[in-house]
Amino acid sequence: MRLPPVFAALCLPSACTSILSSSLESGYPASNADSTRHLHVRGTSETTIDPTSLIQLKLGFAWALGKSRLNKAAANIVSTAVGLINSRDDILPGIRIELVVMDSWVQGATAYSETQGQAINASYQLATQKVFAIVGDTATETSTYGALVSAGYKIPQCVPEAGGDDLSNKFKYPNTIRMIQPNYVIGVKLLNFVAYLGWKKVAILYSAEEYGASYKSSFLDGARNNGIKVLIEQSYNEFGASSDFVEPMKNVAATGARIFVVAGHVPDITALYIGAASQNLTGPDFVWITTDGINDSPDSGISPNVYEVLGEEAARAAAVYGIYQDRANTSTPEWEEYERYYTDHYTDTYYKQWSNEYDCVWALAWGFDQYLKQFDLSPAVLLSPNYLAADMAGFTNISIFNTSKRAVAGPLLFDVHGDYMFETDVIEVQHNFTSFRVAKVNGQGQPHVTASLIFAGGRTTIPFDFAQSLPVNPSWGSPDAIPFAVVSSILMLFAILSIVIVIKFRNEPVIKRASWKSLVLIALGTCIADASPFLYIGIPSAATCIAQPFILTVSFGLAFSNLLAKTWRVYKIFNNAKLMEMVIKDARLLSFAAGVVLVELTICIVWVAYDPPRPTVLSYTETQHMIVCQSVNSTFQVAMTLISMAFNGALLALTTILSYQTRNVASAYRETQWIGVSVYNIVAVCALFLPLIYSQDFASKSFDFRSLSTIIASGVMQICLFAPKWKMANLVIVPGYIWIDFVIAKGQRPRFKMFRTDKILVHLGEQEEGGMTVSIITSDGMLDLVVEPDVGRELQLLLAGMEIDS
Repeated sequence: MRLPPVFAALCLPSACTSILSSSLESGYPASNADSTRHLHVRGTSETTIDPTSLIQLKLGFAWALGKSRLNKAAANIVSTAVGLINSRDDILPGIRIELVVMDSWVQGATAYSETQGQAINASYQLATQKVFAIVGDTATETSTYGALVSAGYKIPQCVPEAGGDDLSNKFKYPNTIRMIQPNYVIGVKLLNFVAYLGWKKVAILYSAEEYGASYKSSFLDGARNNGIKVLIEQSYNEFGASSDFVEPMKNVAATGARIFVVAGHVPDITALYIGAASQNLTGPDFVWITTDGINDSPDSGISPNVYEVLGEEAARAAAVYGIYQDRANTSTPEWEEYERYYTDHYTDTYYKQWSNEYDCVWALAWGFDQYLKQFDLSPAVLLSPNYLAADMAGFTNISIFNTSKRAVAGPLLFDVHGDYMFETDVIEVQHNFTSFRVAKVNGQGQPHVTASLIFAGGRTTIPFDFAQSLPVNPSWGSPDAIPFAVVSSILMLFAILSIVIVIKFRNEPVIKRASWKSLVLIALGTCIADASPFLYIGIPSAATCIAQPFILTVSFGLAFSNLLAKTWRVYKIFNNAKLMEMVIKDARLLSFAAGVVLVELTICIVWVAYDPPRPTVLSYTETQHMIVCQSVNSTFQVAMTLISMAFNGALLALTTILSYQTRNVASAYRETQWIGVSVYNIVAVCALFLPLIYSQDFASKSFDFRSLSTIIASGVMQICLFAPKWKMANLVIVPGYIWIDFVIAKGQRPRFKMFRTDKILVHLGEQEEGGMTVSIITSDGMLDLVVEPDVGRELQLLLAGMEIDS
């Protein structure tokens, strides 16, 4: 039952007194219960006739009168309609209507669902009293049961306010019309209003009783039609007034929803609203869009009541939206007639407001009037009607009530389902103990806002439908960014220091034999890689997005191309039968490294030229997103990423294979072993971190994984390639002279000799089982070989060109 909220909230004392039995039983208001019928024709004087000459017809009225003072007041409105019809001779002439009232409420009941048996009994009692038609019942839960009884007797019935979709089923209710549209239509209109305000996420709540549950499918369809995401479908009120109204709102709160679309009777929604207040779900950040509104007035005398439970401040601050049939147009002749009669017969001026019960009486009366006149039938056929008889079938066809006559609501026309076709709905908001219209719904179900919107606490800004999604990009001062920034900075300083030392001591044996130019490029590559985490701190700009692929690929290419070249040189030397004739110049190694870097640059240039990465919002959760760098064409981005990974993966695989092949090579400074450790470490890092970096499950931690993997890979490489050299570079450097250390026999102390040479530099490493490592470094390249101890001594003497002190 969707009464305007002021109807549901207020009840004046003068309107809440008991309805006189004489008024209800006779069909006349108490002040007009005399023995004569006053006939009134517009534009003529009033005349009187003997009521004994009139045919007495009974009109049934089944209503939950005992539920509230408001429901009792409905009898005044129905009596007004009957009195007006009885006072006119242009409708049902020669007939006097007697109103027979049956209370469908059970005293002590707390919900309509508890009174369905009484609703059945009320309809049955009316049927046995030979009424020619029935008005009622009050709610969906009782109307559907009462209408089944009238359907069994084929008694025409008009339901004023029950919106249950089942009543549109003409197989079950062939003789029922109603002055309201079904709940399905109303539910879709509510979701259209939600969409009109730009909200895309809602929680749907519906009372477990029949009326509330009837809205569920329309809410879902309305949401789907408008592209609205339903965060939760939550029922409540499973046990009537004894239900837990807090737990459902806890479930809703867990979804983060802020827009609540709620179906139910006023008491049910009110109880839910009070439960929501305990979970802080009624403040300015939340919006309640309801079918029936809440009870918030201090004067209603109806429980539950927001004012009584939460206090005046909370009641005033509430802003609850509801959809209602538009109030009567007070400028029409139909309204003026109704108001004049009502005011003459009732002291309660508030309850002169129109309701559907009034128009139901007129719909039935005009329908019977038209049918009787069309077929020239005597009203006597309706005295004790048996609608089950074949000759009465025409009266049970609901099409006879499409008379186009006007009532207060408008023309009396019904669709094939018996639903009123000209319902006008409005969206109203309850705030500060007042209800006012903010939108009107057109015939297509689309709303149009006609007044300023207001929300809880008096706020006029439209709230967000969900907690604002915040970027989770690490900021410069965040706990995630600071540790990685510090470590990356340290590694960058170490790489820069390594470059300086390598260049300064490039003629040192330990440096020169490792190809100092390659070492510089490797250190430069690691330095660039160490800078990459800084590109992922903060919100990326367009320039940052373009720099990201270049930094990562070029740094990897610089480091690994030179690692591969160094490893390949060792591999070629130790797999050559003519060791003394092979020289691999540095220029050859550097040209290979340059080729690799050129390929890396080409991949990046093609990427940024065709579809450059740009800042893109990537949502991870409802409340979190990250601004990342992505190309507009996601397929192209994936393709370029795979090409880059495939090329660098091949580079890494080849380096890994060569490192494994040269793992047993004896070297003066064990450089091949340290290169192997670096390569194996990077393979492990890639295997562990790449799936995590590109996994959606860990997307919010991609910065951590990316930075950690870079630091581990770069740090281990720098330690393995440079630290041993700083440890071994402990020789005294004399301009023009080189110290040569060597061991003649295992276990003996090494003897030293300083000699001068401009062409060849020889280093004899530690003697190991199987031979001695000899490094020969010339201006053209480097050669490592293993010789027998005696051969090594002879070779040393030969190369030195002078005697060595024994």
